[in-house]
Amino acid sequence: MSLYLMILPKLPPLSSKKHSYHTGTKIELAPEIVVEGPLFKQALSKAVHRAENAGSPLTLAKRSFLLAFDLAVSMYPAIMLVGALGLALVEFTPVFQILSLPLVPLFELLQLPEAEKASVALFAHFFIG
Repeated sequence: MSLYLMILPKLPPLSSKKHSYHTGTKIELAPEIVVEGPLFKQALSKAVHRAENAGSPLTLAKRSFLLAFDLAVSMYPAIMLVGALGLALVEFTPVFQILSLPLVPLFELLQLPEAEKASVALFAHFFIG
């Protein structure tokens, strides 16, 4: 993946893009961090500083719970919609029967009982579940 991320900006059309914002101002990269002394010691001191300013465990737990609840409330309806649409496709249309036809000879070769139903179930499981 990182090799892909290194090569992609060098290829057109990304290589021909200007390195500026929409308003025309030049993009300034953040300065490199200079590490003075042992890296572990510096990381440990930053971690201790962050932990001192983090707040009480009860406050952190409350904030984490509220974030998780917000995520659940916002994501579950979309997940349920996709699942309901998938179930409707399985029950009321022949889409999965058609798409799973190439699996039937493979399942018959493996001597699975009811290869047609098994292929539909496997294909629907990958889509819905």
